[in-house]
Amino acid sequence: PGIAREVHQLGVYHANLHALDHYVRQPLEGPLVAFEILDISGTGPRLNTSTVSWQALWQGPITLHVLSARDSGDLLAGANARAVARLLNERLRMTSTASTSTPANC
Repeated sequence: PGIAREVHQLGVYHANLHALDHYVRQPLEGPLVAFEILDISGTGPRLNTSTVSWQALWQGPITLHVLSARDSGDLLAGANARAVARLLNERLRMTSTASTSTPANC
């Protein structure tokens, strides 16, 4: 299982590199109500959020959530998965509450 996992991780790594090389950032459009970022504070390779110009993407409030994880895979495992699930559940509940209290435009 160890070698198969490493081969799979290499495939994911190469797919991510390909996606990164071909990604063209587009401005966000539409009625955004939240812009939230999940980042990791672990020792592995991480997105340096201090060098990313989030305000260039959206002028509204931006919330950064930092979880203790080695990498993005670790971000979605164990206690981190529960923390992400709680956050998503909370945001979905807020959205549901907001949509039932706001009349639809017909």
